[in-house]
Amino acid sequence: MLRTSTTSTVCRRAVTIARRNLSDATPSRPSSALAGDTGRKATHLHHAMTSFLAIAAPIVMFTPDSYTDGMINQGFGMLVATTVSAHSWIGMNYVATDYVPKVSKALVGPARVFNLGLGL
Repeated sequence: MLRTSTTSTVCRRAVTIARRNLSDATPSRPSSALAGDTGRKATHLHHAMTSFLAIAAPIVMFTPDSYTDGMINQGFGMLVATTVSAHSWIGMNYVATDYVPKVSKALVGPARVFNLGLGL
């Protein structure tokens, strides 16, 4: 019984460590300016943007225009638009990192350039 418990605990730890390393820059995946998904900072930023957009997007969409005329509306709208752009860029880089190498590793670079174009 002890051996089975120890083995399953070791296996769970290995899986947890492997999952954590997916978003970290590793020697097999060099960091570049186009790789928006590398490192803990990008992961933290992506999650923070998700939380912000979950609150801000409905406010922007459902507030009547008569209440939001002026500089505050434009500033908040630009903030939401910039956040959506950065969120999609980092998120699509996660997709490029996880799924594009399954098709062809040579397509990772062009996929990152394409994602940059989508984010702009």
